[in-house]
Amino acid sequence: MTVARDIRPVPFDAGMLLLASGERLLAYNASAHHVWRALADGESPSQIASTLSQIFGIDPAKTAADVEAIISHWRREGLLDGSSSIADRLEPPDDRRSAQHINWTASWSCRFGGRSVEFAVEDPISTALLRGSLRRLEADVGTPETRIEVRAAGDGTSIVLRDGSPRRTSGAAEGLKEAVYQALIEFLWPGRTVDTLLHAAAVACGDVAICFPAASGSGKSTLIACLSGRGFEYLADDLTAMDKGAEVLPLPLPISLKEGSWPVIDEAFPRTDSSDVFRIGQTQVRLVTPPDAWNARPTRLGVLIFPQYASGSDAVVARIRPSEALVRLRDAGIWLGHPLTYERVVRFARWLESTPTYTLQYSRPSEALAHIERVVAGLQPPADV
Repeated sequence: MTVARDIRPVPFDAGMLLLASGERLLAYNASAHHVWRALADGESPSQIASTLSQIFGIDPAKTAADVEAIISHWRREGLLDGSSSIADRLEPPDDRRSAQHINWTASWSCRFGGRSVEFAVEDPISTALLRGSLRRLEADVGTPETRIEVRAAGDGTSIVLRDGSPRRTSGAAEGLKEAVYQALIEFLWPGRTVDTLLHAAAVACGDVAICFPAASGSGKSTLIACLSGRGFEYLADDLTAMDKGAEVLPLPLPISLKEGSWPVIDEAFPRTDSSDVFRIGQTQVRLVTPPDAWNARPTRLGVLIFPQYASGSDAVVARIRPSEALVRLRDAGIWLGHPLTYERVVRFARWLESTPTYTLQYSRPSEALAHIERVVAGLQPPADV
């Protein structure tokens, strides 16, 4: 039994990360890391189990069963006996059709601060996914500065192109928004390459960016609006992009605030009641754009805070390990690009290990903001005396 020669483990928080394909990143604990290294060194499962049993003082029968379970898992994943599928082998698709010969479902233009972009989408499902999130920025821009296209590849995937340069998503809908936003952000920030996209909101305090990854309904947009009203610089609400240097590349689209949040942000944004109201399902939503949002500059990310609204609870902040942060990032939504390469995984692992990460449970935004300000204060170097 051998491990696939072209799969290299990435040590991470005492465990490891394995790149199983261009789409899957697998995380394991310290024991699994030991098993993988021992297999790579040519040890048999029985030898590995015996060593682990002696090191950790665990019953030999249980250790043998655990070793067999993880080996069986790796075999099913195609990571053993040389059977693997590595992302580096994936080639981007090539769609040579002329844009004039494609039956576009929709095309529209948007203005992002002082920049203009035209979008064209071939299939109706992708149109609905993308246009809804950008509709409030639609404008008659005359001649747009760039064109972003979404083409159906015919194999269940989509091809995203900007001015003829193609990118491929992992599915017709999955990963599509991230690929389009990557093309958009790299246009807005020329010379910068998006390395990571998080389903997260972000603000900056001085030269430190604070990122709030969370699933919808966690209260991150409310926190971002309140922080923006207290002097923090607004960077992003839905997707937060970082380059290779872990700098957040701003995409300050209007903050989407659900009806229950309107009273909370009245103090920060007194004119919120005059903004347009629209519905997402059964929920009424208003959009707020903090003043000077489009003047924001790239800022190095200094801390991750995972917020969770809990009605009636006191505000509680807790520091967490990188491995727990990884699980929470996965649950919130993280996109490391396509194809996923070994170098990108190593960069991500080192970044997450070196970034302070916290959870924040709260019900009253004022208490949450006080905790956030204390966390940020701890990141700042002491002032010269």
